[in-house]
Amino acid sequence: MKKILIISTLLLSLIITPSIAQPYVSGEKTTKVFSEDFSDVSESFPMTSSNDPKFWGTYGDGYYYMKRKIERPRVILANFKGTSRDFYLKTKIQLGSVKSSESTVGILFLTQLGGRGGFLLEINKKKKFKITDIGNNTTITLNGDKGWIPCKAIDGIQRNNTIEVKAFRGKFDVYFNNIYTYSFINDSYKKGGFGAYIGSLAEAKIIYYNVYELELPNAPAEIIPENLIAEIVNLKAANDSLKTQLLTANYGDQKGTKAAIYAIKILEEQVGASRKENLHLKNLITEYEALEPSIDSKESEQKSTETVNKITKLTNERDSLRNRCETLNHDLSILEQEIKTAKSEMNQLKSQINKEVEDSKEPAETSLPLDAPSIVIEKFDEARKETDTKKKTNPTLLPLSELENPVEKAKKGKEEEEEEEEEEVKKPAETSLPLDAPSFVVKKLDDTEKETDTRKKTTPILLPLSEQEIPIEKAKKGEFKD
Repeated sequence: MKKILIISTLLLSLIITPSIAQPYVSGEKTTKVFSEDFSDVSESFPMTSSNDPKFWGTYGDGYYYMKRKIERPRVILANFKGTSRDFYLKTKIQLGSVKSSESTVGILFLTQLGGRGGFLLEINKKKKFKITDIGNNTTITLNGDKGWIPCKAIDGIQRNNTIEVKAFRGKFDVYFNNIYTYSFINDSYKKGGFGAYIGSLAEAKIIYYNVYELELPNAPAEIIPENLIAEIVNLKAANDSLKTQLLTANYGDQKGTKAAIYAIKILEEQVGASRKENLHLKNLITEYEALEPSIDSKESEQKSTETVNKITKLTNERDSLRNRCETLNHDLSILEQEIKTAKSEMNQLKSQINKEVEDSKEPAETSLPLDAPSIVIEKFDEARKETDTKKKTNPTLLPLSELENPVEKAKKGKEEEEEEEEEEVKKPAETSLPLDAPSFVVKKLDDTEKETDTRKKTTPILLPLSEQEIPIEKAKKGEFKD
């Protein structure tokens, strides 16, 4: 009986005593992102009046003083946006003299908005600590008495206790007064805030509160399944896009191209599925061949039957996939031929359109064959002459800059007409006869010319008075009248 009690006591002590193991985080590199030593009043932690009936928080001489006046705990969040889950927290706190055994003081890390998550590490006057996930209100330190684990490194009331928490990729190490004490793993939160905690009817001080970003230079790259899945999906989408661009470049964006691309993608998927099935089939065959003869005959027969059924099923599926692939290959060949035909027809149509456009720009001249009938040639000449006549009678419109001024043209035309009339008056046309004209006609013409000359001499040409040479005496007597 004594032996049983001794063994039970040893087991219980092993259970409730933290295991001395190696910490998860070592060789870290830190960068300070938040620091408060309470030497001056700031907005890092909230301040309330001492007359507040529930909580009094204020800045002292190098510390932050907290006092909870009711039987309910209080959370005090630091005015700080927080960090990622890779951090280093170092603070020094002191639990004051309290009467209640439930009075505690603690720190908060990776807190979520609205109190929906985070971790709470608290100590009590019995030199025990407890860690809780406040997101689901579960206790992390399950090997303690209701979660409370005794620790010799923790000092009692009215004594300063330095608390450190190192966290990297969901692994946490806890130190009390520079002594490694506890570790746990929890990957619930990717980032969060920080703060302090005071239990019911408790009184405590915070001497300083510092937060650092933490990294391990020699740590391997983190593998996150969600990121890998997303990356695989993105790579597959990019691969499909590149295949589509390549097929479009080869066949053009024509009718039937989309159907061909879709058929090719289906073929690739079917080939991939067929490869997986073939690999599975090979594994089954290997298992079937490796059956040990020492196995019971009935069991061996049963396994053989199951294996044969699986092989038969996979064979049928493979044949079905093969037939489907052949059908798709045939359809793809037809689509490729249709695409080539459509492309050729399109090129011919483009050539024809270009030719018609060139012909419309330069009209061809009408010509007749050398052996055309004479009547056709006459008609052709008449039509050409008629066209030339129309061109002459219908002058081509010229630009305004090349047109003559109508006023100047009218003046010029009038002057030319006057000159022509004067020349006609001065130089009347001479009548001429052919050489073989009869003699009486020649005589008659001579008589007519003589009579004309006589009239010119006896009938002077009337001129204006300013141009006539009139003696003054005759003009005065009125012998000459205009």
